[in-house]
Amino acid sequence: MTNPWADRTEFSTESVPAMPDRIEIDSAELLAPSGSYSQVESHAITLPAVHISTSATMLSELQTTVAAPQEQLDTFDKNLRLISDPETPGRVLSQLARDFQPMIRKGVAVHRNTLPADLSRLAQDKSLAVRAAVATNPNISPADLGRLAGDRDSWVRTVVAMQHKTTARDLIDLARDQEAAVRVQVAGNINTPAETLERLARDPNLAVRVNVACNRNTSATILNRLADDRSQELRMAVVLNRNTLDSTLNRLSKDQSPEVRAAVMERRLRKR
Repeated sequence: MTNPWADRTEFSTESVPAMPDRIEIDSAELLAPSGSYSQVESHAITLPAVHISTSATMLSELQTTVAAPQEQLDTFDKNLRLISDPETPGRVLSQLARDFQPMIRKGVAVHRNTLPADLSRLAQDKSLAVRAAVATNPNISPADLGRLAGDRDSWVRTVVAMQHKTTARDLIDLARDQEAAVRVQVAGNINTPAETLERLARDPNLAVRVNVACNRNTSATILNRLADDRSQELRMAVVLNRNTLDSTLNRLSKDQSPEVRAAVMERRLRKR
């Protein structure tokens, strides 16, 4: 049978991206657990069904079928319950760490009973969501966390920069990351060395500088310099930092912003 939409040309707009006629999606990739999807039939999902240029007549001809045996659905549901149970033992989690479903592997990655060897394996998982989840596990080794600090995906590096277990050495490297989101988290991490906070206080990204001003380990010297920043939000953060000296607060009490002046007054009232 010929493709009913292959020659359709009457609808055209720059606001609508070009879409492929068909994408083959193996339903096993959606639902089947590890090792149990070999007999699942591959079905074609016809994307024009959701495209705004598709006519009503064409819609009546489209079929979307994603099927999975009930046994596979039951297994998936059982595995979800296992990763949600805080008492699931490590040996069971070791089996689930090899599951085909990223959702299951992600659940293993954050589980408190996951064995170190499985965390190391999941730290190299093909799914960035799984690798990021491993970084949040309190039992991850410094070596694995260090490897994730060099992950190819910036989201994983951002999650690593948020962790209090991340070493000062890794934070120093992450502070030079090209992605501002990574540097923002480094600036707010309590383990970030003073000299790194000093450098980040000059970062061109405002969110980075604000997080430096919010960091409880930022020195009074850095805070005094940040008090001259053009951003009202940043100057407010300086007022709220417990390390800010009275001399700096005195200067900010004459700030051009009424909000900053009010914040200084409120802080002084709280100290009485």
